[in-house]
Amino acid sequence: MLFVVLAILSVPSSLQATETLRIVTAGLYLLAAGVFLALYFWVRRDPLVPLVVGLILFCCVLVASGIFIGIDFWLLELVVLIALIDAIRAAVNQRRLLRKALLNQNEIEHGLMPGSAIK
Repeated sequence: MLFVVLAILSVPSSLQATETLRIVTAGLYLLAAGVFLALYFWVRRDPLVPLVVGLILFCCVLVASGIFIGIDFWLLELVVLIALIDAIRAAVNQRRLLRKALLNQNEIEHGLMPGSAIK
């Protein structure tokens, strides 16, 4: 990222800088889109970690977008941010329920009363 900023700052003409900035920004958006696509396939297997990575990446894209382009679609970005935070909350709850169910199943297999070892 530092090299991208240095490359943009080293362009002498303001017209060239604007065009270079647009090309670099489009490239970064395409890279972020590819990472989000990879996260989509990963989240189907294990939801929590890809959601946290996606939230961090989305915040980085928001900051870069705000600096380079400006905040045009702030309401849509806010809705996506709230949806990601809510999805993380749901993934944490799902993981907690899954652990509890597995613990109960393990207790049943060993002949204990379900819920007796839950603290």
